[in-house]
Amino acid sequence: MVLKFDDFVSETSQTAGTGTIDLDGAKSGFQSFVAGIGDTNTCFYVISNDSDREVGLGTVTDAAPDTLSRDTILSSTNAGSAVDWTAGGTQDVSCIAPALAVASFNQSKGPTAPANPQAGMLWLEDDTPSSTRWTLQQYDGTDWIKIGEIDSTLNKFSVFGAWTLIENITLSNDAVADFITGIGSTYDHYMIKLKNVLLANETPTSLDLRVSTNGGSSFVETSTYDRNIILQKGATGGVASNNANASTTAMRFCSDLGNASHKGYSGEVHFSNPGLALHSAFYFFGNMTTAGGVRQSVSGMGFYNSTGIVNALRVLASDGNLVSGELTLYGLSKG
Repeated sequence: MVLKFDDFVSETSQTAGTGTIDLDGAKSGFQSFVAGIGDTNTCFYVISNDSDREVGLGTVTDAAPDTLSRDTILSSTNAGSAVDWTAGGTQDVSCIAPALAVASFNQSKGPTAPANPQAGMLWLEDDTPSSTRWTLQQYDGTDWIKIGEIDSTLNKFSVFGAWTLIENITLSNDAVADFITGIGSTYDHYMIKLKNVLLANETPTSLDLRVSTNGGSSFVETSTYDRNIILQKGATGGVASNNANASTTAMRFCSDLGNASHKGYSGEVHFSNPGLALHSAFYFFGNMTTAGGVRQSVSGMGFYNSTGIVNALRVLASDGNLVSGELTLYGLSKG
């Protein structure tokens, strides 16, 4: 069942009351509802005679006789309710595009808001914040309300205030996991979700992160990172360790990670405004099991101590490969 339109669809009806009407056949020079709209499809209609009128949305049924249900009344001479057609009268029944539908079809695309908008109108503002990112807005009768944003580079639509999936990486004994697209000024806030990430070695081994300022051509390995990791024991409570380091070669969001199937790391890494030339701040939290079998919750923060614009990220193990698990990058839509 679909909403359909067609020209020159008009019949007569002598059905009385407020319910489904029987269609008597196409008027001279017109086509029937079954021919123009089709069985089980819906359409906007107008029913009228010399004294009353009704506009609504109805469903066509191919039967003997053909019928049109009056599913939703949009307007009428009966105070917006279904008209109670009198017995013995003849009404004209036609397919139309009512004012409400026309207003919703009235869309605009351009750098400035359209003049004389109607409630329900959509406007695709195509020049902010750049020519590849367009803001979709809808007029509520008073103001333009931002609905979301279209990114023509990534071919994605994101609702304002919602997380947008940018990339998913399924690990399979990889040396590194790189996110090299979609990071920059597109979003205010980014998140990497890690799901049961397992490492090849228990030496002990940590899970690290490095940044790139050249789109992933290379990643910063110099001592330009600070980090502070707090490990909370799961079984006994208390702080297992408070691992604070300055001027390290990577940010670290867990250490001493085990590599058995039940010892994977799951958690989130968050960072904001990587498209600005600022000292990029990260924070993270998650849970893991150590090589020695101790369950721990992990939280902490870190910095990339440089003013370069971060536009790619690399997740890696301090020793060996990333055996399995999933990494997913999300962006939080601007509002």
